[in-house]
Amino acid sequence: MHLILRDINSHPGRASRSVVTTSIAIGLGGITPEAAKNDKQMQELYGDDLRTLSKLGVPFVASAGNAAKQPNRKDVDQIPMVLHDDDIPLIIVGGCDDEGNRADFSQAGPLVSIYALGDRVDCQSKVDEERTVASGSSLGKRCLPRVRLRST
Repeated sequence: MHLILRDINSHPGRASRSVVTTSIAIGLGGITPEAAKNDKQMQELYGDDLRTLSKLGVPFVASAGNAAKQPNRKDVDQIPMVLHDDDIPLIIVGGCDDEGNRADFSQAGPLVSIYALGDRVDCQSKVDEERTVASGSSLGKRCLPRVRLRST
């Protein structure tokens, strides 16, 4: 996070044209927003930088997670997503199917801001000229920054 902030701060005007996205999460789940808010280490690792991004006007977009089928993992429960709060406004994207229904793997709950197509998405594979079908909440978040940037 500090490298992202350093880059944004070293280029005048970049903050107004930036969106930060992540598909990476910390923890194996089970972290509540309350626990994250009170965890000094997590606040130092992520919270402080996320607050700074927010003050700069840089949106931060994160995937909701794909562990909804695991016991006690229906709701978003990993860092940085559970750091969402009034002073850390995150855009958390869950995965849905092509009819707008939440995908059964996508974590949910009050922290999720929006759902976007993430179930059975036609994608480019790692092999040139080959297509594949993939699923995951991180696939849904890929389109949101473009929507914001086009509107500015």
